Amino acid sequence: MISQFKSPRIDIVFDQYFTLSIKDCERLRRNETTSTVSIGSNQIRHHNFALISVDAQVVRCSDSDILIVLLGNLDHLNASLKLWIQWGVGNHERLISINDLYQDLGISLSKALPCFHAITRCDYTPAFFRKGKLRPFKLVEKSVEHQLACQEIITHDEDELERTFATLEKFICHMYGVPNSSNVNDVRFYLFSKTLSIEKTR
Repeated sequence: MISQFKSPRIDIVFDQYFTLSIKDCERLRRNETTSTVSIGSNQIRHHNFALISVDAQVVRCSDSDILIVLLGNLDHLNASLKLWIQWGVGNHERLISINDLYQDLGISLSKALPCFHAITRCDYTPAFFRKGKLRPFKLVEKSVEHQLACQEIITHDEDELERTFATLEKFICHMYGVPNSSNVNDVRFYLFSKTLSIEKTR
């Protein structure tokens, strides 16, 4: 139905929140009645048909998840499509070129972003203790191995999945400042022992 009309703009709205999610609790706490827009990679591929005949497209959103999913799936969209995201409100509103951002980040890093975002905190996963996004992003940015692991997380090959999980576990250890380890439980014990020994010396 969307493809019947020659509209310069297509709004895609998905406002389903699962109960007991982080965003659901935030919205209840702030007493909001409206939901933030959220979209998944399968919906972006599904709505590709509506974008084929359009030269440029503007997506309005206030959620970083949509930006991340668009960057991670830009290679699945029409190559000639110029995609923009309208971000912010009022005087802080601006247009960001998804294509330029994709080129600046590079194909490998852009495709790794959805997995990276899900691991380091998104609407449905909590953040690592005392870890934001900047340090983990710099680690992924420098490591092609971690980027490939983030890209290959969706696979049906059991052996490949095991290798991918091992690489991501190594990334988490590196994020906590123990780059030589590849076992999260060993790092947890090491950090606990280190904290305990500091407290004993006081």
